[in-house]
Amino acid sequence: LNLLGARSASLPPFIVTSLCQLFARITKQEWTYTDSSDHHPFHAPVSDLIATIDLNGGNQSMLALQLLSTLLTDFNSQAGMESVNKHRKGIALFRDSHIFEIFETSVSLLDTISQKDISTLQILHIGVQLASVRRTLFNGSERQTYLEHVVAGVKKVIENPDKLTEQMMDLSANSTYFLLTFWQRMVTSVPYVRSSEDHLLNLYCPEIMTAFVESRLQNVERVVRDGHDDPLEDQGATLQIMEHLSIICRCEYEKTARLLANAFDENARIMEAGPESDVRVHIAEGRLVWLVTLIGTAVFGKTAVSNNEEHDKMDGDLVARCLKFMRVNDNRLIFPTNVNANPGKGNVRLEITKSSPVYDKLNSELGVSDETDMLSVIVQKILTNLKYWATNEQILELSLSLLKDLSLGYTAVRKLFRLQEVQLLLSNHTAEHFVFLGQSVPYSTMKHRTVFYEALTRLLTIDLNDDEQLFDQFMQPLAATKRELTAIMTTANYTGSVSQDELQVSRCIQYHVTCCGRVVFLPAGVFRLYGDPCLQDSLDMFVKLFMKIPEEDFHILTSMMTSLMFGEVKCQWSISRPLLGLILLQEEVFTNFKREMISQQPEDRHAAFDQAFVALMDGVELSLTVKNKDIFTQNLAKFRRDVVEAVKGKEVSPSASNNEMC
Repeated sequence: LNLLGARSASLPPFIVTSLCQLFARITKQEWTYTDSSDHHPFHAPVSDLIATIDLNGGNQSMLALQLLSTLLTDFNSQAGMESVNKHRKGIALFRDSHIFEIFETSVSLLDTISQKDISTLQILHIGVQLASVRRTLFNGSERQTYLEHVVAGVKKVIENPDKLTEQMMDLSANSTYFLLTFWQRMVTSVPYVRSSEDHLLNLYCPEIMTAFVESRLQNVERVVRDGHDDPLEDQGATLQIMEHLSIICRCEYEKTARLLANAFDENARIMEAGPESDVRVHIAEGRLVWLVTLIGTAVFGKTAVSNNEEHDKMDGDLVARCLKFMRVNDNRLIFPTNVNANPGKGNVRLEITKSSPVYDKLNSELGVSDETDMLSVIVQKILTNLKYWATNEQILELSLSLLKDLSLGYTAVRKLFRLQEVQLLLSNHTAEHFVFLGQSVPYSTMKHRTVFYEALTRLLTIDLNDDEQLFDQFMQPLAATKRELTAIMTTANYTGSVSQDELQVSRCIQYHVTCCGRVVFLPAGVFRLYGDPCLQDSLDMFVKLFMKIPEEDFHILTSMMTSLMFGEVKCQWSISRPLLGLILLQEEVFTNFKREMISQQPEDRHAAFDQAFVALMDGVELSLTVKNKDIFTQNLAKFRRDVVEAVKGKEVSPSASNNEMC
């Protein structure tokens, strides 16, 4: 204690913490010790520390608080105690002699600093702790009464708007996220509420969207004029908030769509009418970026089970506005009048079926009539970004990431391959067309080439089928690079840009990689000649493990089909892969399941269910090739929709041919 009192200000924090812990441990272990006069000598320092606490908060007072806090924490732990009985005796004695005094001092100290803003957070934290009191402390009626008092207190706090009028958007990111989390869960829980009372979400959700949209649009002016941070720069936080808004905005969607459309039209007129050097044009452009992001969020909120043609038409109207804005922005790049034009960061994420009314509006306004046309628009935008914004690493990364995601889609990749833009891309991928493929770009930009060629290679090989001419066309832009590499590797005294030392290091690395990747093969029949039982042991172990498979696992095909037809499946792609193998492996089980499932339905639904099962296996071959799996996955998505329609008593449309689906 003397050391801490004299040198605590000059000692490192970790030494002060260790000395406080030492004091607490010694005091706890000797708390029940009494001297010859039956006094407790280790109680006196604690009383002195309590008396040292000054309500003005000096250095000695802060040190005393730290010592008492460490002592209380250590008393709650049995660490360092010889027995449980001694620990309990010490806790009881400490509680009876000093706890109340420490509590009174703490409350008095808190009362002196109650004017500080931190008390606002502490009140909320204490309210959460009070609401989390264990149920075992109350019976049913008492807990209900207790929670009513807690809720009433929280309501009074919310009804006090003294400090709710201060606008501090820069510090509200976390608050906004948790507030939107609450409303998102409220909207999500509506289908499960059985109460007949009106939930009023149809009134509040449009107001929430209006407040959010207006606040973001107003903040754009602060970003442009005063140089404040743009919330869109934080992609992670923006994505989290948009995921919540995508659900909230679909409640009373007509009002949200009208709000976004009106704001979009107003700012689009300002951007088209004013000169590009005008500040108002830059503000309108920033607001349009926000609106494109919000429109993409609204369209993304459409669920697969919802079927509202009016909402689909609104989606089409909003998407048409975004595509028009995108084309205007791209024209400014191709025919520039201002080299500092903002590229925009918004993107629209669409999940639209063939029969969706969304394309009615897109077809009349932009000539986009189906998924292929939409993919063509997206690919054109990606190529524009790669050509004109290759020096902007953020835009380059996002564009290549989108191209990679499209190449990974099992339904989109074949349609992508047939697009004229993709065919030109596969034959023209050099530094002449895309700057980031050249040698003068930074190394941080060069790393994105891997993603670019990964996507191109996937597009090339999806339907290559040993087409040497197509492969040669793809490799033709790389011919000059290949010739230079060949000259480097074959010329002993090469005087190019690569030194002999670098070549030597490259050969060493290549040698080690080759050694690590080399595998020695041995015919299985040799094992028996040398008396090695490893192969036989492996086969025996396989048979034993196979016999241990529970009998219930052999009914997994029936369970998966039932879950797919009548359950909630979040990812049909993941379940389609193993399901195809099970159907091909247990064809008789699948046939029996089909017969039993049809027989369980009413007579008027037999034809619809039979048509759905026929469409499920339409075009599916007895193989597990990638193409066959993709066909089955597409059929499976339609099969699930057909079953839902059949259960409702609606007719099932006949299956499309494989050529139409691919």
